[in-house]
Amino acid sequence: MKLAFCDVETTGKCPDKGHEIWDIGLIIRDGPGVADAEYQWFIKPDLGNADPDAVPVGRYYERAPAPGVTAPNGPQWSDPAKVAPILARLLDRAILVGSNPAFDAKFLAAFLSNHGECGTWSYHLVDVRQRAIGYLLGKGAVASHRSDEQAVDTWKTARIFTQLGVDLNAFRAHEALEDAKIARAVYDLTGGAP
Repeated sequence: MKLAFCDVETTGKCPDKGHEIWDIGLIIRDGPGVADAEYQWFIKPDLGNADPDAVPVGRYYERAPAPGVTAPNGPQWSDPAKVAPILARLLDRAILVGSNPAFDAKFLAAFLSNHGECGTWSYHLVDVRQRAIGYLLGKGAVASHRSDEQAVDTWKTARIFTQLGVDLNAFRAHEALEDAKIARAVYDLTGGAP
């Protein structure tokens, strides 16, 4: 069973509205005894179609490669036509694992399709947030019946992952590869295999 811990940073919520992926983080786990392989690509988006509220979430202007600047150890723009076939092969028959992987899958499918590839991952997705909630409820670590105000605070993703034992300070949230690492940590802490 191949697992693909993944996350994407995008210019909005809807690929149908021209929103695009600009940061792809992927960790492939290809079975027991095989070291996890990490990948990250930056894809230059068309910000003319971007949702101005979405762009700051992943800190685009802080993190994206600056035009005309080549930093030897800094991020570089990748050619999407070269990334798409690599990504398609890495994701072939994998189970996508992430926090809201349906969002990532929607954008990955659009990206691959726009570059002549097909997303052939398993239609079974593993959402680590939902998995963590079930795990904590099963352990009796959180109550399932609370007032509305308590429930909103209790079910916040950061609180859930922290309660599970993930040190979120060890990661840079809203960076695709870092969020994929968080998903892997939550998956492993909740028992591994789907």
